[in-house]
Amino acid sequence: MKKMSKHLDTFTLSKIRNLKNKNKKIGLCHGVFDVLHPGHVTYLQEAKKICDILVVSLTADSFIQKGPGRPFFSLDKRKLVLASLSCVDFVLESHAETSVGIIKILKPNFYIKGPDYKKIKDDITGNLQKELDAIKKVKGKLFLTKGKVYSSSKYINSSFNIFNIKQKDIIAKIKKKYSINDIKIILDKVKRLKTLVIGETIIDKYTFCEALGKSGKEPILAFRKKNDKILIGGSAVVAKNLSYFCKQVNLISYIGEKKEHLSFIKKTKPRNCNYNFIYKKESPTIVKRRYIDQVSSSKIFSAYEINDKILEKKENIKLTSIINKNIKKNDLTICLDYGHGFIDSKIAKLISKKSNFFSLNSQINAANIGYHPITKYFFADCLVINETELRYELRDKNNKIENLIQLLSKKRDFNTIIVTQGSDGATLYDKKTKSFYHCPAFQSNVKDKVGAGDTLLFIFSIIFYVSKCPILSLFLSSLAAAENIKHYANSSILNDIFLIKTLNHILK
Repeated sequence: MKKMSKHLDTFTLSKIRNLKNKNKKIGLCHGVFDVLHPGHVTYLQEAKKICDILVVSLTADSFIQKGPGRPFFSLDKRKLVLASLSCVDFVLESHAETSVGIIKILKPNFYIKGPDYKKIKDDITGNLQKELDAIKKVKGKLFLTKGKVYSSSKYINSSFNIFNIKQKDIIAKIKKKYSINDIKIILDKVKRLKTLVIGETIIDKYTFCEALGKSGKEPILAFRKKNDKILIGGSAVVAKNLSYFCKQVNLISYIGEKKEHLSFIKKTKPRNCNYNFIYKKESPTIVKRRYIDQVSSSKIFSAYEINDKILEKKENIKLTSIINKNIKKNDLTICLDYGHGFIDSKIAKLISKKSNFFSLNSQINAANIGYHPITKYFFADCLVINETELRYELRDKNNKIENLIQLLSKKRDFNTIIVTQGSDGATLYDKKTKSFYHCPAFQSNVKDKVGAGDTLLFIFSIIFYVSKCPILSLFLSSLAAAENIKHYANSSILNDIFLIKTLNHILK
């Protein structure tokens, strides 16, 4: 009798232990099993031959990083199919990136993998080694099956319409020009970079609520607070994510005078990051709280803790000094200007003038609309702006995007302009060659768009700085942005391993 549960419940664990106490050999297989093919079936049948009880743990949807459109089948459907196989005795969910937790709890006699896992060094994630260490600790053994290796990704890409025509077109262009090894070489060069990040640090708080209904006395909805999720945001999280790609990252930012959340910010600071903070007088550390209906995951409303007045003269002098000491020491500067009083026109001019390579994202939001022009920057090697911001900047609602981009490039010296257009993807204009490039959106399962533009900016910047290829840089940064919006704020970890894993599945 099959037993499936969201987590490894006490009943299931007790049942497996009883079977083990009766000298039954327990085997564990772990994976995604997105589209069940002959290779999977042969693998599971061979696994069953070496054990009495075969347990299969399935990676939950939110922990699968195989690119857009994956998993093709949801966890419940994957469980249903596996549970129907006579060789499988138990199907469990794994809510983690690895099977280490399942191994520690089950203590199986055998951890069974396919022949494609024979070379441990080929696993760029390092997860297999962690799993092997775990199985040794519980005195179990690794067993490799010998059946034919099939590629699920290749089968899905060729047989299922997970990509539309525009997506297939750009994938074909990338495949024609670059191999996985070519892109690995580019990412290895990125690892040598020293990057400077300038912008406001933000604390993103997500308060999950349960809707109770209309208030009895007032025409408002009442909610019951359930729990909070607190995340590092703004320039600090960009610096953190950059640290997974680059040799060294330096952050210049500000937090509140009383240093609220400083310990939390430092707790998540990677070793190769250096933080330089201005402690803004009479200001809190910026907190952006969003209230979420936990059933639908819809945002109800937002509340900000913020003082967006410009820095005082002494603070501005200090900021200028810090920038002057650091800016030339870095290969590129990434500026995230959220318009909350940190970067005035003089600082903008300083960054534009002294950066070795300058990438900019200057955002319009509810707190700064009408007071935060992009034109305070006279130059940037790369600008990322969304369509709404572009139209607002030029006061033009109806003109074609391409015409507006060219108008903006004439107003200011922006070498590369990228306009993000939501589900329509992103359009890039190269001023030097007067060429346009377009990348379709790869988004799926959109949970939260916060931070997507920042992600696109920093991934594009580091790839473009090394490769000088607009289309590759736009493609990779679009994939990263698509992963970002599957999670709240910037809670997903983006690194070179994520990009290579995604490409390994998409380019097959």
